[in-house]
Amino acid sequence: MKGRPTTDPKVNTLRIRLNDDMNQWLFRTSENRGITVSQLMREIVEQAMKPNSNSSQK
Repeated sequence: MKGRPTTDPKVNTLRIRLNDDMNQWLFRTSENRGITVSQLMREIVEQAMKPNSNSSQK
């Protein structure tokens, strides 16, 4: 096993196409918050999954 031991392994990979503005926003936001782009994306997905989220599927 590579990396640190975890109780929540991340074994799935997602590859998406972004325009330059989206890509720059992701990297700038992750840098400003001191987290990786991957962690930022997980937080965005977790927020969207919350029952009262405006961006969740209907």
